[in-house]
Amino acid sequence: MKYLIFFLLMTSAFGMNAQEIVFKVEVSSDSVLLGNTFEVRFTIENAGGDFDAPDFDGFDIVSGPNTSSSFSMVNGNVTQKASYAYRLRPVREGKLYIQPATFKTKNNTLETEPLIVFVHPNPDGVIEHDGFDSQEDAFPDFRQSRPRKAADPLKEKRRKI
Repeated sequence: MKYLIFFLLMTSAFGMNAQEIVFKVEVSSDSVLLGNTFEVRFTIENAGGDFDAPDFDGFDIVSGPNTSSSFSMVNGNVTQKASYAYRLRPVREGKLYIQPATFKTKNNTLETEPLIVFVHPNPDGVIEHDGFDSQEDAFPDFRQSRPRKAADPLKEKRRKI
C-alpha cells in the first residue's frame, strides 16, 4: 500500500513539473532595404524532435542554420531550448513571406506562423548593419591592438647614461 501511495505521489509530482511546448519564429526586422540582411530565428522550448526549415523562397541564405541549445534543471523543473537561426538577404522588392517551419516530436507535429517581410527599394545601395552582419566588428579592440615587445630594462638604463 505504501508503495502505491509513493508511486502516485511521484507520478503527480512529475506531471506538475511538465512544461508547455512552445515553437516560435522571430525576425530581427520585418522591414528591410533590398541588398541588406536580417536574421530569422526558430525556437523550440521543452520538446525534442526534428526541425524542418522552410524553403525561404525569395531569399538568399547568407548564413545558417546556426544552432544553439540549452538545458536547465532547477529544483526538479526541467527546461530545454533549441534555436535555429538563418541570416537572409531578400532577392526582390515587395512583400515576401517566410513560410512556416515544422518541428516533429514523438507525439505530434508543430508549425510556426508564416511571417511577412517588407522589402523596400534601395536606389542608393545603403547597407545597414544591425550588429550581426560581420564578425569583423565583433572584437575591434582585439584586432587593432598589436603585440608589444617586452621592454628591455638594460636598454632603458643605457639611454639614461
